[in-house]
Amino acid sequence: SMTQLAYFFPGETTKEFAVKTEADIAAAVAQLAPLLRDQALPLLARLQSATALDEALNGSNARLDTSSTTHRTLHALAVAHLVRNPHFDELVARYAAQMRGFDPEIKQQGATLVAALAKDPP
Repeated sequence: SMTQLAYFFPGETTKEFAVKTEADIAAAVAQLAPLLRDQALPLLARLQSATALDEALNGSNARLDTSSTTHRTLHALAVAHLVRNPHFDELVARYAAQMRGFDPEIKQQGATLVAALAKDPP
């Protein structure tokens, strides 16, 4: 899974730092150090259980994983299955709808995972 730096800067779709000089490094560190201390490290502390990770990936504010839809789907469904998320079937349908226009080979990855997970019922 991948969480973009913009996750910690609400309202910004991308967040980048152009670092070419020592002054640029100092300015970037000045912005990032409080973010790491106040947001990133507490986030990692909260995600110490599979249940917390499921909530972050599949809950009402699920924007933690911003990798490709395919990878996000596979990760989110695997975690949901591990914690026996009671909304698993709804999640399968939601992620399938998100991938509706994708190449059949890519959609098959999700279908293959769901079939494999079905062999290990709750």
